[in-house]
Amino acid sequence: MVKFANEKSVQEFKDLLGGLQKGDKKSKFKDRTDESSATQYFQFYGYLSQQQNMLQDYVRTTTFQRAILDNHGDFVGKVVLDVGAGSGILSFFAVQAGAKHVYAVEGSCMARYCSELIQHNKYQDKITVIKG
Repeated sequence: MVKFANEKSVQEFKDLLGGLQKGDKKSKFKDRTDESSATQYFQFYGYLSQQQNMLQDYVRTTTFQRAILDNHGDFVGKVVLDVGAGSGILSFFAVQAGAKHVYAVEGSCMARYCSELIQHNKYQDKITVIKG
């Protein structure tokens, strides 16, 4: 979990992410990762069938859910960063545990579907998807 010391630190982080999204800043990931390898990785996790497999893994999903909800004290009123958000399921759990806001970062085309799930469930005021 990422904890920020104050609201100024939160704003600096938001500004940095905004710069990466706009292309104003260069990601260190691109400096050290072969482009074709990254493309294959994000294509794999961009398939709805892969997300479905992970969501239907009852043990995996409920273990994450229990871990988050049973530790709600770590989430109440906090800003959460969900890196590799996929479908956004962990972001939803974080909000259910009381997170003030969740930034769901997803590098694959699942970011679009994650955004749709958030909008249809009316969580857009609590979860922001960042295509990264």
